[in-house]
Amino acid sequence: MPIRPRPFNLRCTVCNWTVHCRPSSDCYTPNEVPYHCKRCDSSDLEGEYGQNLRLKAFLRTYLNVELGSDGI
Repeated sequence: MPIRPRPFNLRCTVCNWTVHCRPSSDCYTPNEVPYHCKRCDSSDLEGEYGQNLRLKAFLRTYLNVELGSDGI
């Protein structure tokens, strides 16, 4: 029985592009979870878990805001 994973962000370590992912099942598809950065085409993506993920993704991607290690 598939178990739906918790939402998470993927952040590119090269250009700081961030996408919010909410997979529908434990079998990820490229439509739900990208394997490459859409901005610089790098495959160095880092997972981010916790709170305020959608807000963090918006701030990084559209407003180019750098967030510290403690986040928001």
